[in-house]
Amino acid sequence: MALTKSSVVPQTPDLVTGFGGLIESPDIKAEPPAVLSMRLVGANSTAEVTGLDQLPGITNYLADNDPAAWHTNIPTFSRVRYEEVYPGVDVVYYGNQRKLEYDFIVAPGFDPSVINMSFGGADELGLDGQVNLVVSVDSGQVSLLAPVIYQDSKDGRNTIPGYYTLIGDNGVGFQVSAYDRTLPSVIDPVAGLRNLPGWRRYRLRRRGCRGLQR
Repeated sequence: MALTKSSVVPQTPDLVTGFGGLIESPDIKAEPPAVLSMRLVGANSTAEVTGLDQLPGITNYLADNDPAAWHTNIPTFSRVRYEEVYPGVDVVYYGNQRKLEYDFIVAPGFDPSVINMSFGGADELGLDGQVNLVVSVDSGQVSLLAPVIYQDSKDGRNTIPGYYTLIGDNGVGFQVSAYDRTLPSVIDPVAGLRNLPGWRRYRLRRRGCRGLQR
């Protein structure tokens, strides 16, 4: 991932956060892929963006033949943080095994229930018996495993019970059990992402966030 200095502030709520995916059926020729996207409802559209854990390499963008339009010596980072997408809630993006993942960081004293994820392209949202989120589209289903929620303290890492909750017709939030409100909390909503049986592939990619490159 790379963060460009010239475009670190998103311009619309859709640029604050979200992902897109492609679900392909076993018979790809017979059925076109379905596109699934996610965005944060009511998120701060002017969230400040900060690169974390700078990497040794740099990136150069040499577009066209006009040197005035070139961008050189752009630093790269292993993680990118969007601050205050909701009050007291940041989002951190990072790469993991060639996949782009993200965590919600909830500051002490703030409420994670303000997070509201909307899924575009979904026909139906539901929860299975293990409280995994099941997203149905025309060509199949994708299951997002129950979120991993934890807090770090001087005594180590403490896992907090929690699960997805449905908001209205097309929204998804988090229900978090009792936790220490004096410590930051981390919610990892894509710690596990799996296809339901019979479907060949789900590919996760970032949509519309300026300044991120893979």
